[in-house]
Amino acid sequence: MIVNILVIGMMEIFSNVSTDIVAESIDSPVVIAFEKFLDGLVKSDRESILKAIDCYHLKSKHMSPNEKDKCFVLFRDYYTSAIDSINLHLFNLRDMHAVSNGSKGSYVSINDGSWSQYGMDVLEEEAYEYLAESNSFLLDNFQTFVTDSIIKFMLLRAKEETQIFQRDAAIIISWKELAIRCLNWENYLKEYPNSFLIEDAKEFDKIYLSAFLSGTNNTRVFDREERWLDQKCVEEISKTFTWVIKNYPSSKLSSLLRDYLPILEKSNFLESSSIFEFLSRNGISPYYASRKLDR
Repeated sequence: MIVNILVIGMMEIFSNVSTDIVAESIDSPVVIAFEKFLDGLVKSDRESILKAIDCYHLKSKHMSPNEKDKCFVLFRDYYTSAIDSINLHLFNLRDMHAVSNGSKGSYVSINDGSWSQYGMDVLEEEAYEYLAESNSFLLDNFQTFVTDSIIKFMLLRAKEETQIFQRDAAIIISWKELAIRCLNWENYLKEYPNSFLIEDAKEFDKIYLSAFLSGTNNTRVFDREERWLDQKCVEEISKTFTWVIKNYPSSKLSSLLRDYLPILEKSNFLESSSIFEFLSRNGISPYYASRKLDR
């Protein structure tokens, strides 16, 4: 009898837990309807982005805060995917234009000022123009609808997008600015561990932390030979590491640097097994940031 009571009690507990899990994982009708609407749009059509925003604003009247965040994430996924699709379409058009004009270096510029209204910035690398997302645009259209974790994410990215992070796998921003980006994403992960954008935040944290501790392919924190080291860069790195340790002593980044800086100094900022062991032990992939992010 006691055994039966215990079994029944345990079944009730697990039954309740399972129900809660299912309830959390199943999307509501309004979220499903918005996702279906997005599925019916043509990603290569830039007008579809504005249609998706209009639909979100209309449906948001019937959404809870949680549903608004979920639908924003669905929109953002569509938006970034649409930009990729349009970039591919433009690349193919340029290729066709180049072939028809008998010159691979000839293409039609897309920097005509018309893309910003669709939430796309025009960037250029090695005379090649391409479209990129704009978190300022996302803020303008969604800030009054989503929760703080989403707003903070967009604010961080909007600020970062005002500066080019790297070009041709070479870091453009200052080491102090890179340190601030590392600290910002570290704080975001602490403050919003349950954010719908937590995986994206972890990726930015991983990119910037790798860049700060190892550099990129063409801007190294340490190098194989002394003749390849940029002494001015080494001095700036050492100065910035010390600045972080002094001004943000309780941060995870500062804790890493207190152990890492002596290792770098001991090796004279040249590649060593101690450096790679430290990075591996702390889950840092050397040069992971190379070509991962433009700004």
